[in-house]
Amino acid sequence: MKLFSLIFLILINYFSQLSTVLSQITTYKKGSTVLKCSFGSSSGASYFDRNGNRNSSLYDSIQRTKYTFDNSMIHGSVQAEYGLTDNLLVRCSLPFTSYSLIEKFTVDSIGNRVIRKQMNTTLINYCSLGGMYTFLRGKTIASLLAEYRVPTNQGNPLDSTNDFLGGLSKEALIGLDINIPFEKSWIAISGSLSLRDSAWQNLAYIHSEIGFSTVEKTALMFFVDIQQAMGASRDIPIFEIRRFQPAEQFTSVGASFKIFPDDHLILDAMYSLRVMGTHSWSIGNVALGAGYRW
Repeated sequence: MKLFSLIFLILINYFSQLSTVLSQITTYKKGSTVLKCSFGSSSGASYFDRNGNRNSSLYDSIQRTKYTFDNSMIHGSVQAEYGLTDNLLVRCSLPFTSYSLIEKFTVDSIGNRVIRKQMNTTLINYCSLGGMYTFLRGKTIASLLAEYRVPTNQGNPLDSTNDFLGGLSKEALIGLDINIPFEKSWIAISGSLSLRDSAWQNLAYIHSEIGFSTVEKTALMFFVDIQQAMGASRDIPIFEIRRFQPAEQFTSVGASFKIFPDDHLILDAMYSLRVMGTHSWSIGNVALGAGYRW
């Protein structure tokens, strides 16, 4: 069975005690608090179809011509974390996205590209509450993960009454994170299962990462994210560019760079790209973030 990975979803933000720098990312004490915000954008002009082929145009049967599409998103997130104990962290987050889709006919007889349709909307994607419990510390660090997400715009992906995007599903996520630290580097892998409403297929997420902290007060990470639908492929509807997809499957690769100016401030930059998939957009993603800890 093919595995396809998740782009923009990084399930684990914090890793084990590797050095003074990396401990700023991952070590929590009872009563510690972190506030984080991020801002970024994603864009793409093609999608992966049922067979994994990349498509960049569709056919209008009324106008009897092809049209292309530009999909773009500006997204942000606000997140708070609090250490209930030295091993138990709770977090809540509020991500929001501004979506834009522009459909254009191919060049006509006089060289013009007429807009077929332009659609825009801004949504608070969901409100979430979750936590991470570290039950093993040593040469290997292991943690249990849990999160519950409630969308602000809940709906059925097959409901055709909404012209653009439609609603989202509630999600309950459970997972496991394993980290193996070395002197100035680490490797990590995490897996999670997302249970969703009946109209949406459940999803499996896999995140693997290798990181380095060879320069003082910095950390460089390379990662691969995988998202796999758990239902039968025959039950996945044909990809619709104007709607949220009930069973996106894709693989993304990326890198993240973090800077720690002092004991409280964390700055990071991230880039990722979907390299393969089915029933999903082919997009690139860039984001900047900042966090403050006390």
